[in-house]
Amino acid sequence: MDTPAAAAPVEATDAVGAPTIARIPTWALIGLLAFAAGIVWLIAFDNGQASAMADSTGTFLHEFFHDARHSSGAPCH
Repeated sequence: MDTPAAAAPVEATDAVGAPTIARIPTWALIGLLAFAAGIVWLIAFDNGQASAMADSTGTFLHEFFHDARHSSGAPCH
């Protein structure tokens, strides 16, 4: 019997329906990173400035982020 020669590997391409990798648009990634940086800033560094703009007394949001600081282990006082 004759043994068949080793076949060359077949590469899957998009033309034959191979799965493709989903990519996040650059603008969405930049927006997500900016949002995350804003949240980190509010929790770690804001001492009531941003919460005073959003709330007339500034106490509710300040205490919310202050408690988040304690929960995340960031030093605050």
